[in-house]
Parts: sequence; structure tokens; C-alpha cells
Amino acid sequence: MLVVCAVLCSPVCAGFLPSLAIRMGNLLPWSGARQCRRAIADNETARQKRVKLVRDKVVAYGQDPAERDRIHALPLLQLQDIEMSSHKKMNGKFIGKKKRKIEKKWKKEEGANTNDSKGKPSSSTAKHSPLVGHESDQKWYESQFDEVRAEGSATPSDELVQRAQKRGEELLSRDIARFAQSYRSQNRADADWLEMVANRGTFPDRLSALQLRIRRSAVHALPQLRQFVQLAQRKGAKIRQTHTLTKALKYIFLRELLPPSRKLVTLSQRPLEQWVNPTANNKSEADKRLLMWHFEAELKQLYPGT
Repeated sequence: MLVVCAVLCSPVCAGFLPSLAIRMGNLLPWSGARQCRRAIADNETARQKRVKLVRDKVVAYGQDPAERDRIHALPLLQLQDIEMSSHKKMNGKFIGKKKRKIEKKWKKEEGANTNDSKGKPSSSTAKHSPLVGHESDQKWYESQFDEVRAEGSATPSDELVQRAQKRGEELLSRDIARFAQSYRSQNRADADWLEMVANRGTFPDRLSALQLRIRRSAVHALPQLRQFVQLAQRKGAKIRQTHTLTKALKYIFLRELLPPSRKLVTLSQRPLEQWVNPTANNKSEADKRLLMWHFEAELKQLYPGT
């Protein structure tokens, strides 16, 4: 009897008995087995609710910069594991200590990259700043150049439109890269968080990251927007996921991207002649116009009928 008790109390049996009880519970009808199955189901439900709560917090933090900064040191996919393993790691002391340590390292790196030996901004940073820039909550069409061709004027040639499109595409691609570099040098924590969520987050998290990118700068979020539109148009996708994505994209277009008082304009409707071949005096102004006009034309292709 003593030998049997010692075996049952050993660590090996301690890990084996719960799984044995689950299997026995599927076969035996008595009340003890049913209670065991009910307790296991309740624990699993509670665990899933806790994971959902933590994930909802992450999404909420992502929409509030002040709250997002509190948890930028915690990877999204590890946040639920931290919640499960130890509640102590979720308190303000842990987050604050980790946050201060990483911010100190980042500030040192950013200071070395953006400042010269005298503490002044380096010329390379100013030289490679993006052409298009606006406040994070400002809509892109509030900074648009709205020149259009006069009614009855001659339509530009296909060659001129293709040249403007090619030039605008080059300018936009270069400006997207410059904006990403500039934003990372100023807000590395936010940039890392968005990149991590976009690459490894769940589907709802990636949609939230897209909305944050568009609010930050819609012009420079065009590649991510195009990717989600193509995903919504793809045949054979899950019906539920497609419905969620279509609904989210409609909300983003109506609230963030489409001008409320006019339709989107194509390149052929713009006065291209004076801007495709600019002089040395107005080259920067011409580049901004072609970039913004090309972005609006691409946006019109993504949302037909506008």
C-alpha cells in the first residue's frame, strides 16, 4: 500500500494523471469524470478569455500613442505568454524598467545617427527627408495640389501621361523609403511595433496597423493599402475573412482616404505640360505635384467609381 501511494505521488504520475483523467472521463459516465471534464473546459474558456483580453488591450494601446508607448518593449506574440506565466511581469514596474533601458539605448543610437559632432542635425538627414510631409491627423487631400485641366482643353498625349506616371512612381517609391527612414530615426519604438505587428500579428492586428499607418501618412502607406485590397479581391479566400477585410477597407476609404467634396482625379485630367519638364527653379515644386497626382491616380484605381 505504501509503495502504491509513493508511486502515485511521484512527479511522473503528477503530470500523467490529469491526462489519464481526461481520457477516462471520455469513457466513464460517473459524476466525477463529468466534473473533471467540466473543470477542464472552464479552465480552457477562462484561458481563451484572458488571451482575448490581453490582445484587445494591445489593439487599444495601438490606437492610443500614450498607452502604446507603455508596452512597446513587449512583443505582441509574447504578450499573452507573459500574461499566462506571470502576472508580476505585467505591472508598471516591469514595463517601466524595460522601457527606460531600451529607450536609453535607442536615444544613444539615434543621437549618433542624426547629429554631428557638435550636436547639430547632420546634413545627410536633412538631405534625405521626404518631399511630402504633414501632421499625423491631417488628411492627405488637405495638402493636395488640385489643379485640373480646363473644360474643353486638349487631352494630353499618351506619351506625356506615361512619362508623368513613370516619374511619379519613381518619386513616390523614393519618398516612401525616405519617410520610413526618417520616421524610424524619430520614433523607433513605434516603427518597430508597427513592423512587427504587420509581419507577425493576427489578421485583426494587421488591419489595425494598416489604419495606424494611414493616419500617420496615407501617401506613404500605399504599398500596404494595395496589398490588403488585392487580398480582398483574391478568389478562394475565406468568406469570413474577406467580409471582415472588405468592411474594414470600406471604413478606411470613407473615413481616411476619399475627399468628401470631390471625386478623385486621374493623371490625364491634370495640367501635365508645365510640370513634366520643370526648370531648375521649380523642380522641387514639380516633383511634389507629380508625386501627389500619381498617388491620387493610384488611389482611384484601388477604389473604382470615385
